Amino acid sequence: MESEFTVGRSVINQYVKSLYDVSVSAGIEKTVLNQLKALRSCILSIKNYGKYLKRVSLITEQGERFIDILKTQLELSRETGNFLSLLLKNERFPLIVQICDAYFSFCSKANGERVFLVNYADNFTKSDERKLASLLKKIFGGKIRFVSRKDPELIGGISVQSGSKILDYSLRSRLSRLHCTIRGDKHEN
Repeated sequence: MESEFTVGRSVINQYVKSLYDVSVSAGIEKTVLNQLKALRSCILSIKNYGKYLKRVSLITEQGERFIDILKTQLELSRETGNFLSLLLKNERFPLIVQICDAYFSFCSKANGERVFLVNYADNFTKSDERKLASLLKKIFGGKIRFVSRKDPELIGGISVQSGSKILDYSLRSRLSRLHCTIRGDKHEN
């Protein structure tokens, strides 16, 4: 999501570290991790979720109602609910998907895993996931875990991200490279 709320990675990481520390001290780190997975899925299911998150962040009362609904529907812990309220208060709620992704990566590193964010155009089946995991394990080694979402803008194919590394095998990027080649522009392969 491109956001008007351009913040450094360090700000996101501070929120992630704080939530992780609270979850560990309360003994609910797995609970919080699962709640953030459910929260991320719920938010990504909202049409034009980026615009919606900005809108609920600007109108505090609407944002508080949205968080109350999330707390109830997802049965969020007090700690996760308080974290969402803090993001709203600090005008960082539109970053929740990025914060969730960073939290997954942080937890995985703490557990010796490598998390890959997979954006796909069509169905990404368990069989596809196993094949991709096998390939990535050969390349990167260690434990592999996916956080995936359907991205209709890709047209076809997938893109895979881990940290700052992006493997883009989407039809959209192939068409973009073709367009640049036809125009005679330089592009990276």
